[in-house]
Amino acid sequence: MNEILASYKPGVSKKLLLLIAGLVWVGIAYIAINIGMNYIFENSHHILFHLLISFIIGLFLFLIIFLKVFNIYTNRIIQLNSDKPCVFSFSSIKGYFVTAFIFTIAIYIKQYNFIDPLVLSIIYVGIGVSLFFA
Repeated sequence: MNEILASYKPGVSKKLLLLIAGLVWVGIAYIAINIGMNYIFENSHHILFHLLISFIIGLFLFLIIFLKVFNIYTNRIIQLNSDKPCVFSFSSIKGYFVTAFIFTIAIYIKQYNFIDPLVLSIIYVGIGVSLFFA
């Protein structure tokens, strides 16, 4: 029975798994930067200033948070027992729930305008920059 289930597991090499994790982070970074920059370019009178603030926030978040998260994810993938781990094992179950929670909060904040949209856009670009660095 385990052999039958194992044959359906989408297993990949650890190198490919690291690449997939990186591409996922770059994809999320692109989405966040795109959303934030579109709003900044359409509604800001000080575009360069707001982009500079976003970059500084992104650098700060990278150094304080995302560098640690990057190291945790990379070490987790390298130390997996299987030679061909599942393609979805670049994150733990807890990581998937945290990501879903963060996306839910972001959608809720954007939908109900708890934060000024320009400030939120600066934060989006900052988070995108930090994810891209990671």
